[in-house]
Amino acid sequence: MDRYTADRQGLARSPHLEFLRALFGEPASREVLPLDLQKILEQTDEAGWVLFLVDGYGVMNHEKLGGSRFSAWSKSELCAMWPTTTACFMTSFHTAMPSSTHGITGWWSYSDRDKSVVSPLNGRLLETGAPAQTIGYTPGRAIACKPVDRRGYEFDYRWFVPASFWLSPYMNFMHSSERGLSRVPYRNFKELSEALALRTQAGTKPPRWVVYLDDYDATSHRHGAGSREALLSIVRIELMIEALSTVLPAGTVKILSADHGMLDVPEKARFALEANHPLTQCLDVPPYGEPRQPLFRVQKGKEAEFNSLWMDAPWAGYFDLLTSDGLVDRGLLSRDYPRNSLADAHWNATIAVPKAPVVVQYTPKNNRPPRFIGYHGGPSPEESRIPVWHLEP
Repeated sequence: MDRYTADRQGLARSPHLEFLRALFGEPASREVLPLDLQKILEQTDEAGWVLFLVDGYGVMNHEKLGGSRFSAWSKSELCAMWPTTTACFMTSFHTAMPSSTHGITGWWSYSDRDKSVVSPLNGRLLETGAPAQTIGYTPGRAIACKPVDRRGYEFDYRWFVPASFWLSPYMNFMHSSERGLSRVPYRNFKELSEALALRTQAGTKPPRWVVYLDDYDATSHRHGAGSREALLSIVRIELMIEALSTVLPAGTVKILSADHGMLDVPEKARFALEANHPLTQCLDVPPYGEPRQPLFRVQKGKEAEFNSLWMDAPWAGYFDLLTSDGLVDRGLLSRDYPRNSLADAHWNATIAVPKAPVVVQYTPKNNRPPRFIGYHGGPSPEESRIPVWHLEP
């Protein structure tokens, strides 16, 4: 029995963790499992749970930074879904569907109807940065299924999220009040602590709360996942969780996990693909997806020219070029889950899958490339390890 199977069997014995177990794919597939999340969420008890979701904090990062303060917590691991982005994770969490079904396939997704590349989370166009609403794009049109309907459940389900993206079109859609979803914004630790305390005082139902903490992800992008700044970020987060635990309802199960991990990319392996590069002239739209695994929609008749330009590029040896069938062969997409038209259009491209820590960062005209050091962990098994720690009351 491999580690992932053993972990899943162990998690399945805990009703508090069943929803997390179901969110992550089996070793043969990196997509989330098809599951009845409504049934899982209907499993109530007297206590309830709070999930502290630390954006970007994979097992590799935990080990590099020297461990955790939570030695008393039970520990296990899961395999992150792919693509390894917050957009995919959050949408799967709310819809109980894999990315191939709900249609949100990354931070930058291709919209076939609009022939454009759009960021679903902040509703921006890649090429201009303009609001996607200017071309009629809406999250409701971009997501192929509705959030799970949680009205009438005998628990208090809500997300506590940073105010910086609380009012984004995506969040408004995913947390639409008519489907029983609630979100609480916070700007700092004080506001988050007060919001949790207020819900504890007012609550008559068991909590089902997700506390989303984004500081480590942002810090790792800027300074590196193994930097002193990243370590200080985790120390702050752990101190926050300890303090926040004191205002939770008595008997609450505390869970700490992540949506994906982070990986430092050496400077020599950070390549910039400028908008005026000849390779982009072979494309229907700008490169999209993650910088560690970019996608290219090659114009018909330009395939040979694209391949020649690619082989001449300094990053060529770092990647394998695959089709969506190649992703299935690698176990990144499943053979079992039918892809909807949104996901089909997104993956109908040439996909560069990295063989090493490397990025190709597309830079739109008149933009500067981001000075990132840390990037989202990608397709390798080691990069995909996600911690799950929990403390029963």
